[in-house]
Amino acid sequence: MESNQQLFNKNFIIIGVASFLMFFSFYILMPIIAMYVIEEFGASASVAGVVTSAYIITSLLARPFSGYLVDKYDRKKFYLLSFTLFTSLFLGYILASSILMVFITRVLLGAMFSMVTTSSSTLAIDVMPSKRRAEGIGYYGATTVLAMAVGPMTGLYLMDIFSYDILFKIAMASCILGVGIAMFIKTKPRPKAIHEPFSLDRFYLKSATSIALVVALLYFMYGSLMVYISLYVKECNIDINAGSFFLFLAVGIIISRVFSGKYLNKGMHSTILQIGIISIIFASTMFIFFLNPITFPISSLLIGIGFGCATPSIQSMIIDLVPANKRGTANSTYFIALDLGSGIGMLLGGVIAEHFSYKAIYIIALILAVIALLVYNLYSHKDYQKKYAIAKRSID
Repeated sequence: MESNQQLFNKNFIIIGVASFLMFFSFYILMPIIAMYVIEEFGASASVAGVVTSAYIITSLLARPFSGYLVDKYDRKKFYLLSFTLFTSLFLGYILASSILMVFITRVLLGAMFSMVTTSSSTLAIDVMPSKRRAEGIGYYGATTVLAMAVGPMTGLYLMDIFSYDILFKIAMASCILGVGIAMFIKTKPRPKAIHEPFSLDRFYLKSATSIALVVALLYFMYGSLMVYISLYVKECNIDINAGSFFLFLAVGIIISRVFSGKYLNKGMHSTILQIGIISIIFASTMFIFFLNPITFPISSLLIGIGFGCATPSIQSMIIDLVPANKRGTANSTYFIALDLGSGIGMLLGGVIAEHFSYKAIYIIALILAVIALLVYNLYSHKDYQKKYAIAKRSID
């Protein structure tokens, strides 16, 4: 579906903007949902963690099917349908009168979040030139991860100005705008899907398991940062605007995409991935043990650079394991690992904080990041190279 070797073609820009608006609508509420249920309904920290992370359960359950459906049906139509349903579910926040209603809304949003993110990322890969795919995945990921950074920062800022109800309406309006923009995407007809024998690989890419494990270990940190950063800063009793974390995170992500793109195009996925993990480990150490007004922006920036390097590297590696007609499955596998890691970080974070401290959450996250580096170097890298060699022969 690529028209030429121009990466920033019209379709790529449209889907990037639409995805930014979708992710922004979701993540603007991420850091305030916990505070919302605590302040409005008197929930405990552990209950707030369960409600906030509730979407992960259905997202994980829906991921394998979302990849299969994206590969089976017209990707644009499926994307627009899932995006529209996702948007309509924001009414659940606006109409919620109990914790149960908020919980149900999060659960339903999780399923549709899975569908829309899998279809949008697969569609983006379809419209980018194959020779610049790794670079393209990096830039497309920058639009979504940028929203994941700017959204929470904006939510924390607006929470001091507007009511929760207004914030929910702002999030829904962003989604509506995203759907409107997405309608202008133009794609070429895909060859009729071939009905292959039923197998687990149509729902989950088994050959990517070892590299997906690295994603899951790393994203425990990301999930816990999304939800508990403001509470952690308050616990540390340091005069810092917690929302600025997301600004520096976003800047770090952008910096990483600028310098890493050309190296990813040259196939240096492993090097960029390891740079990313090491950056996360170094920055997290600073963030946990040496936090002050000076180290806070530095560590936030380096965490952004770390995730900005690691994310497109791993996603590109997984995509390279499959032919074009299985990109949906490959993307869903990547997102399963991401959801699993971040979801556990969100869910267990509240429990850990309630029994120990918010600092303890990030100490565990740091340990998992170190384990991720060891797992990759001792096992995942060699396993992936073997699986990639097999896949390349079958694709060629």
